Amino acid sequence: MKTIIVCTDFSQEAENATHYAASMAKENQYKVVLFNLQSISIHALNAQVSADFFYEQTLKNQRKLTDKAKTINTLYNIE
Repeated sequence: MKTIIVCTDFSQEAENATHYAASMAKENQYKVVLFNLQSISIHALNAQVSADFFYEQTLKNQRKLTDKAKTINTLYNIE
Protein backbone atom coordinates (compact mmCIF):
# COMPACT_ATOMS: atom_id res chain seq x y z
CA MET A 1 0.00 0.00 0.00
CA LYS A 2 1.32 3.42 -0.92
CA THR A 3 1.57 6.29 1.54
CA ILE A 4 1.25 10.05 1.16
CA ILE A 5 3.13 12.18 3.68
CA VAL A 6 1.39 15.49 4.32
CA CYS A 7 3.42 18.21 6.04
CA THR A 8 1.33 20.68 8.00
CA ASP A 9 1.86 23.81 10.03
CA PHE A 10 -1.91 24.07 10.63
CA SER A 11 -2.24 27.05 8.26
CA GLN A 12 -5.13 27.40 5.81
CA GLU A 13 -2.86 26.43 2.92
CA ALA A 14 -1.74 23.30 4.73
CA GLU A 15 -5.36 22.49 5.55
CA ASN A 16 -6.27 22.67 1.85
CA ALA A 17 -3.29 20.48 0.93
CA THR A 18 -4.29 17.96 3.60
CA HIS A 19 -7.81 17.63 2.22
CA TYR A 20 -6.51 17.40 -1.34
CA ALA A 21 -4.09 14.61 -0.37
CA ALA A 22 -6.77 12.83 1.63
CA SER A 23 -9.22 12.85 -1.28
CA MET A 24 -6.52 11.50 -3.58
CA ALA A 25 -5.61 8.85 -1.01
CA LYS A 26 -9.23 7.78 -0.76
CA GLU A 27 -9.54 7.36 -4.52
CA ASN A 28 -6.35 5.32 -4.77
CA GLN A 29 -6.62 3.48 -1.43
CA TYR A 30 -3.43 5.01 -0.05
CA LYS A 31 -2.48 5.71 3.55
CA VAL A 32 -1.86 9.26 4.79
CA VAL A 33 0.80 10.26 7.30
CA LEU A 34 0.52 13.71 8.87
CA PHE A 35 3.82 15.39 9.70
CA ASN A 36 4.49 18.52 11.73
CA LEU A 37 7.95 19.85 12.51
CA GLN A 38 8.08 21.88 15.66
CA SER A 39 11.14 24.10 15.81
CA ILE A 40 11.96 26.39 18.68
CA SER A 41 12.73 29.95 17.69
CA ILE A 42 15.93 31.56 18.88
CA HIS A 43 13.83 34.30 20.47
CA ALA A 44 12.01 31.80 22.66
CA LEU A 45 15.32 30.27 23.67
CA ASN A 46 16.75 33.69 24.51
CA ALA A 47 13.67 34.56 26.56
CA GLN A 48 14.62 31.73 28.91
CA VAL A 49 11.18 30.18 28.77
CA SER A 50 10.77 27.19 31.05
CA ALA A 51 10.99 23.61 29.86
CA ASP A 52 7.36 23.16 30.95
CA PHE A 53 6.32 25.75 28.36
CA PHE A 54 8.02 23.82 25.57
CA TYR A 55 6.53 20.57 26.83
CA GLU A 56 3.04 22.09 26.82
CA GLN A 57 3.55 23.38 23.28
CA THR A 58 4.63 19.91 22.17
CA LEU A 59 1.56 18.34 23.75
CA LYS A 60 -0.65 20.98 22.12
CA ASN A 61 0.75 20.17 18.67
CA GLN A 62 0.37 16.44 19.30
CA ARG A 63 -3.30 16.98 20.19
CA LYS A 64 -3.79 19.04 17.01
CA LEU A 65 -2.29 16.27 14.90
CA THR A 66 -4.39 13.61 16.62
CA ASP A 67 -7.57 15.64 16.13
CA LYS A 68 -6.71 16.29 12.48
CA ALA A 69 -6.03 12.58 11.91
CA LYS A 70 -9.41 11.67 13.42
CA THR A 71 -11.15 14.28 11.25
CA ILE A 72 -9.46 13.05 8.08
CA ASN A 73 -10.29 9.46 8.98
CA THR A 74 -13.95 10.36 9.54
CA LEU A 75 -14.34 12.50 6.41
CA TYR A 76 -12.44 10.32 3.96
CA ASN A 77 -12.49 6.89 5.62
CA ILE A 78 -8.73 6.40 5.21
CA GLU A 79 -6.01 5.26 7.56
